[in-house]
Amino acid sequence: MPGLNGQQVFERLRTSDPLAAGRFIFLTGDVVNDRTQQFVRESNVPCLAKPFSLAEFGALVKKLTQPDVEA
Repeated sequence: MPGLNGQQVFERLRTSDPLAAGRFIFLTGDVVNDRTQQFVRESNVPCLAKPFSLAEFGALVKKLTQPDVEA
């Protein structure tokens, strides 16, 4: 979204559609920034640091789309 960063998009989505926010993955090249690290920790959203491989992305998507299995 023009004029918004990923954190702002996530916050708006969390407010307007919490279910969709639960399917969010952060993709960032800014992992050394303290604010980014804090946001990722506090939001409890999966994060892939750039550069990442298509296999890493695919594995994370697969993991997040698997139904929860209770013992």
